[in-house]
Amino acid sequence: MAYNELEIRSIVEKFWGGSTSLEEEALLRQLAKEDALPDEFQGVAAYFEAMEDEPMLGESFDDEMLEKLSTSSTPIFSIQRLRPLFAAAAIVIAVLGGWYFFAQQDPGPVAEEYTEEEIQQAWIQTQEALRKMGAGMEKGQEHATVINKFNEASFAITNRDQ
Repeated sequence: MAYNELEIRSIVEKFWGGSTSLEEEALLRQLAKEDALPDEFQGVAAYFEAMEDEPMLGESFDDEMLEKLSTSSTPIFSIQRLRPLFAAAAIVIAVLGGWYFFAQQDPGPVAEEYTEEEIQQAWIQTQEALRKMGAGMEKGQEHATVINKFNEASFAITNRDQ
């Protein structure tokens, strides 16, 4: 049966789009063998020519593979079976590592006894630091008040326009 170029073009476009039926592919394969494809479709002909060189699987391939898999006597190694063992090993390593780390710690120097004068000096320095922090917080409060006034004014202007 002779096909016009428009029909062949339609089938080739479907082929490259992956939507041809088996019959349409057989037709393209046959046309490529007979060298009946127009010159612009020689890419299809080259594709089918290259595919002829590829080995094809037989009809019984699936059945043969399923049979081999079902009768296989060799155990299949799975790392999934070893996951609990790996988890237990990780816990043991973590416990031993923690024990080793803390066992090696030096307790450090024994706490010293401070004199009354040193304690009084530390108290004065702490009070001074707290005063400086309080002064900084007061400045922050002043800035927050200014920002709050600006926010209230912006809100009043926005609501007035509505």
